[in-house]
Amino acid sequence: ELFILPGFLIFGFLGIALVLGSLVWSLADFWPNPDGIGFVVEWDRVLDAGTLVILSSAGALLALVLLWKTAPIRWLESKLTVADNSPAPSPTVLGGAIHATEGAALPDIGAEGVVETALHPLGKVRIGNQYFEASAVLGSIAKGQRIRVVGYRSYSLLVESVDASDAVKEVET
Repeated sequence: ELFILPGFLIFGFLGIALVLGSLVWSLADFWPNPDGIGFVVEWDRVLDAGTLVILSSAGALLALVLLWKTAPIRWLESKLTVADNSPAPSPTVLGGAIHATEGAALPDIGAEGVVETALHPLGKVRIGNQYFEASAVLGSIAKGQRIRVVGYRSYSLLVESVDASDAVKEVET
């Protein structure tokens, strides 16, 4: 409905009304007229069925709201959202502006740490006792390897393996 019909809300509400109407119809008594023309409708039962459907819908909506507000959904929320600190975005991305960070400051270039989740090329690193999102300069870096911060890129640290950078320095000398 959303992609095909421009007035999708009309059809959505019409569908909801038809579903609720079918619930009322299924709970009320509609019998064919003995004459063969029309139906015999017991309006008291239709009113009772409508009341039952409205109260049931309101009760289900109230239960959903109460569940949403009071249930311990932190486990699901923690699986769906990122709760760790990330470094400030690159000044280049922000057009030269410097973004103030709350809490811990970004590590200096040259700071060393340990890879906490493998960088393929993105993952998490620990520098001191703080965790940061990081991106490997080249390739991937396995969990547990030592890393060195060489810059900042799009909301993450840019890091390289300490072993790889030492090997490059040995080749240059």
